[in-house]
Amino acid sequence: MHFIEIAYGSLMEVYCQLQIASDLKFINETDFENIKPRFSLISSMLTGLRSSFQKRLTPNHLTS
Repeated sequence: MHFIEIAYGSLMEVYCQLQIASDLKFINETDFENIKPRFSLISSMLTGLRSSFQKRLTPNHLTS
């Protein structure tokens, strides 16, 4: 669970950095818009994986 949360945090950090890069014109807006759906997909996948693990763990092992 811990590593999934780290992965999600890293995903959000990369998204933020790409948004800054777009704002500063290091990448164009079209490229940034084309990348956005991938972040949504990966975020959903990580959320699903986390939910799956939570269901498999006994209540004594749930962290949150």
